[in-house]
Amino acid sequence: MTGIALSVEYVYAVKSGLPVPDDRYFAVLWTDRTAAEGAFAMEGAFNDAVVALAPGTNTQHAIDAIDRLLEPYGTLGALERRDQSSNRFLEDELNQQRVTSTTVPYIFFAISAFLLNVALGRLVTAQREQIAALKALGMPTAPIVAHYLKFVVVIVALGAMLGIVSGIGLGRAMMESYRGFFRLPDMAFELTPWSAVAGTMISLAAGTLGVIASLRGIVTLAPAVAMRSPAPQRFHRSLIERTIAGTVRTARRMIIVRNMLGRPWRTALTVLGIALAVPMVVLGLFWRDALAYMIDVQFGLIERGNAFVTFPDPRNAHVVRDLTHEPGVIAAEAQRIIPVRLRAGHRSSPIISSSWWSS
Repeated sequence: MTGIALSVEYVYAVKSGLPVPDDRYFAVLWTDRTAAEGAFAMEGAFNDAVVALAPGTNTQHAIDAIDRLLEPYGTLGALERRDQSSNRFLEDELNQQRVTSTTVPYIFFAISAFLLNVALGRLVTAQREQIAALKALGMPTAPIVAHYLKFVVVIVALGAMLGIVSGIGLGRAMMESYRGFFRLPDMAFELTPWSAVAGTMISLAAGTLGVIASLRGIVTLAPAVAMRSPAPQRFHRSLIERTIAGTVRTARRMIIVRNMLGRPWRTALTVLGIALAVPMVVLGLFWRDALAYMIDVQFGLIERGNAFVTFPDPRNAHVVRDLTHEPGVIAAEAQRIIPVRLRAGHRSSPIISSSWWSS
């Protein structure tokens, strides 16, 4: 072994029939051409070719020309890079991560900002009497606001530091997990400074908004009024109450309905928070169902046998019955794979045709 190389068609180096790469069963080795030709008795021949096209080349025209050139030698047809299995898997994985990275953080961040806003707002409201007492003693509004803003800054700073450190750790762990599948030359994790600053500023704005909104409702009142408990809201019969049947209209249910309709903004934001929380739960748990579904399809529908016996040439159906007499074989099922090409006018596409029969 003199070096390690990466082949463009085997970035995702996986053996046919396996869902993930496994170096114990599949490897790509680079060797001298003359040595490989002598070992496999393929002097001057090849069974796979990768063609690089110049920028601006018509891909379909190049594929058609290659197919016409190699068709007499039994080629199954050329494929674009986007249809090549290794490249397709890598692109799909990157697209999936791109979608996840642009949806999950926004949902999670919106929920966190909403909870921070509500928690700090209710904290200020719970200290309404103390704030009113300070105002009655002549304390200006600015020191009170500064006190709560300092509290917001401390909370946001601690949360931001914990989030940045955790994010860096999780990002590096994900990069390490990808190294086992995609041995790309450079897979370094980088945290962009603007993302950390933007997240911190948005969190600070959410907390500040909750504090100032609650303080505004207290400091604008006269101290004597603010020191009392908040007056109950004035409710009235709404259209929803009139439409509810009398047998369903109990006192407890009417209290719930009136509290929801009496605070429409709080109700709307609560519904929005719950709606954003549900995708987080789904995204966190769907992997288990997805893996279970993949295992069921792979081993329940596709690979229903414990072993595959492959013959280079077509065999008689009696071979299947002979295999059933081997020790430990319960049943055997035959499959014949034939390469064919579909043509429709100037279009053509190679496919693999399979036919089954059981024994």
